[in-house]
Order: sequence, then structure tokens, then C-alpha cells
Amino acid sequence: ESAEPAGVPSPDILPEAQPQADKEEKEEAAVEPSDRWYFCAGQWEPCICPGTVRWGNKDKWLEMSPQAGKTQVEVECSIAKFDDILPGDTEKHCECSAPPLSKPVPKESVELTPMAEDSTPASAKITAGEPFWLFCAPQWGDCNCQGKIRWGAPSSKSWLVIEPEQGKTEATASCSINKLPDVAPGDDRKHCDCLVTPNTDFFRRINPGVLLMAGSGDIVQKDLVGSCDAYKAGASEGPAGARQWEASEAFCSAEWEDKTRAKVGDKAMSLETMSSLMRVWVEPRFRPNYDRLYNKSGWIERAFVNYY
Repeated sequence: ESAEPAGVPSPDILPEAQPQADKEEKEEAAVEPSDRWYFCAGQWEPCICPGTVRWGNKDKWLEMSPQAGKTQVEVECSIAKFDDILPGDTEKHCECSAPPLSKPVPKESVELTPMAEDSTPASAKITAGEPFWLFCAPQWGDCNCQGKIRWGAPSSKSWLVIEPEQGKTEATASCSINKLPDVAPGDDRKHCDCLVTPNTDFFRRINPGVLLMAGSGDIVQKDLVGSCDAYKAGASEGPAGARQWEASEAFCSAEWEDKTRAKVGDKAMSLETMSSLMRVWVEPRFRPNYDRLYNKSGWIERAFVNYY
């Protein structure tokens, strides 16, 4: 028999470990609504609180206290910094135990441009050579654009348009309410778009995958050389095809989960999303090289693969 060291509790009475966020304390608790809590920030927005912050909604919260020696908490209110204690709840937010210090840029301090939603697909504008708005950066990201940038959200009736500085062709923006006005309070879909002109050097440097997401599928799709359908069809084309489908099936087939009895978590991407990520295409300018090196079935004898 061995004795427990003095001063150390036995394992059955040790306190349950609490998750950490940026080395600040936080604990989950059912907290009753109280007048002492002040709204501090919506999801994906920064909260500066001279006291304790709580993150969540309704009756489920995580609390975060200032670090030792500090009197306030500065945190981005997002599942990147906190646990997602309410999956699927788009109204998660931060509250502060004292009046918060967060000071977003006032919306009234800048001139906004009214913009109606444009239903014309990007592919039609590319074919016609007309400029079109292309997603550039999410909230909290940086956007660099050879042209104008706009900041807003699908719910915005007006957008903030950022022009290149005088004498320059490139505009840059930090896409957050720390630097730009909150043109759509509470909408976590705020982002920056770039006004792109087809057939320019900047346009030709854009990843075709970005154009595909923008709705210009008919421009890119003709050079599609890999997809879930292609991998499944190729499974019968020898050992290499069979191995490729074995590696891809989990991302392509609803039958895989039943066949392997695997349990998918509640945060898993949908099969539709995963399947879309399995598409591979050749940038049109590299098509002659592809045709020269690959055989008719799309295989190459030996290759080094780079990815990012």
C-alpha cells in the first residue's frame, strides 16, 4: 500500500479541469439573467470588459475573468476563443459584468454607398468583361485588391467602399469593426469584397477555386479533372484507382459511414461541402502541359505533389 503525498487530494475529489482560453480563466455555468450584465459584443466581434466576461446565450454561459494582475478582459467573442457551448446558435454573444470599454467605429462617421443585390452571375460578367464583386476576406481578415474594396454583409443595404490611395492602384483593408464601422450590427457574415475587372493581370492571378465559389463554374468546370464521381468511376480501373477511391470515399459517399460504423461528430462538415472540396481542375493556361504529361485516363507515372 502507498500513502497519498501530504496536501494532495485523492483523484476522486480533484476538481474537474476547466477549459482555457488565452490562459485566462473560464468556466461553464448556468447563470440566471441579471441586471449587472451588459451587452459587450456579438459573435466574431471584440469585447473589452473591465471585469468578468461571459460568453453564450440564454441560460448557458462560459465565464472569463481577467488574468492575474490585470483588471480587464480583451477577447474576440467567437468559437475560436471560447468553446462552442451552443452549436448552431447564431445569437451567441459576450456580456460584461460592468459597462464595457469596446468602442466600435461609429457608423455615422463615414459615408456609405447604397448597393442593391446583384443577381447577375459572375460568369456572365466575366464573359462580358464587366467588373464584378468577388469575396476577398472574412471578418477579422485582411483584403488586398487591385481596385475598390467594399465592406458589409448580405443584410447591408449600404456598403463602405474603400478606394485605392491617390496615385496607387491597390487598396488594402483590415476587415473588422476595430478598423471599420459596424455597417451590419449583429450580422456575423460581414466581409470584404474586391471589385475585379476580367482579363487583367490581377484577374489572371486569382485562384480558379475562388472564381468557382463566385458562381463562375461554367468558366472553370470545363477543366475539371478530378471529383467524387470521377474517383468512384475510377475505382475499377486498376489498383491505383481502387486505392484512390478508398482514400476519397469518406469525403464522397454517404454509404461510407454505415459501412465503417464510424460516428460523425456534431461539428462535422456536410457531405455536400466535403464533396465540393474534392474537385480538382487544371488552370486553363497549364492545360497543354497537363495533356502532354498525363495519359488519357488522367494518371501520370511518377510525380511530386505540392499542396498548401
